[in-house]
Amino acid sequence: MELESMNTLLFTNLQLLGMDILAMEGKYHVPFNKEMFTLPNKAGSEAVFHFLFNRLNPGLFKEQFRDCWPVLDRKAELQFRKICHTWLTSIQADDPDAHLPRINASLLLSPGGRKFVHLLYRFSTYVLTKTMTKEHVTVHSSCRLKKFGVGWGKPIGGVHRYTSFPGPAFTDC
Repeated sequence: MELESMNTLLFTNLQLLGMDILAMEGKYHVPFNKEMFTLPNKAGSEAVFHFLFNRLNPGLFKEQFRDCWPVLDRKAELQFRKICHTWLTSIQADDPDAHLPRINASLLLSPGGRKFVHLLYRFSTYVLTKTMTKEHVTVHSSCRLKKFGVGWGKPIGGVHRYTSFPGPAFTDC
């Protein structure tokens, strides 16, 4: 996949996950756009990893990053990178469906370029998938299907049920 396509997909994933681009730019004083990792961008990478890990598992995130977020000094920076690397390699080992590329600790030292964008693209896709699955299950467990014979796998308004969101076929949502 071309770098430009990965940049676009990464940025789209971040927005789909709810990242407020303008708020992030104001808070971290770095531009958040499709080309933000063309060159190494330490502050941007820390903010993106913070956002993604928090979306993936807020409870574990608070526990893991409590002593190193926000990153204020060299010691916190080192600890932040170490936790990111450990968590990413754990995901890679425990969930082959994550499709994360090989993760070298050195990749987090200079967070920019094709390999880094590829890692963030794959990780953001993984987080988006997990988040959507979790939210989809939560929504469906609290909703009832109407008695139209609408079920999983049946098209609803031309959209396949597996890819659609709760709409007119649901009540009490």
